[in-house]
Amino acid sequence: MTVFLEKYIIPILVGLFVIVLAANPMHFSWLQRGASLLASLVLGGFVSWNLTRRNKKKASEIKTEMKEERIFVSVAPEDLMKIHKGHTEIQANKLTASYIGKWIKVSGTVQNVSKSLDNQKVYVSLDDEGSSIFDYFFEQMAFSSDQWLERLEIIPRGHHMTVIGQIDGIDSHRLSLVNCELIDVA
Repeated sequence: MTVFLEKYIIPILVGLFVIVLAANPMHFSWLQRGASLLASLVLGGFVSWNLTRRNKKKASEIKTEMKEERIFVSVAPEDLMKIHKGHTEIQANKLTASYIGKWIKVSGTVQNVSKSLDNQKVYVSLDDEGSSIFDYFFEQMAFSSDQWLERLEIIPRGHHMTVIGQIDGIDSHRLSLVNCELIDVA
């Protein structure tokens, strides 16, 4: 309804108002015409501001809903990385592009836990039972970096960990995840 109002009704009303002001069938003085024009501009500005504010609120709600939707892939990390081994980098990037931004659940043995130089990220390197090394990038999301560090700094090397994260990059020897969440530590 708002789009119909913005695209059709308001322009028609403004056009009719301008025609009435120009034709002056009621014989208004220039002062009355000017006051009417000023009042209509103020009213139009208010309506426009209000509609824009409402549309921005709706757009932000839609973006929030879209952010919460997680599409999980059912492909093993090793299979994603194998795509790079049989193709050139450009070919493999095209083949794996549809996985970027999707979510994946991975498990492995903790090899290392470290913080970024700016203390905004916690990095965890997992070795998937000796087959290959994955780098999981824990970006600050629902928890601060310190909260992740508190949970991750007590996990010793060699313990098994399960993580879900959003795929950020794939190459022949690494799967990079962002927005990760720790699911289980054994």
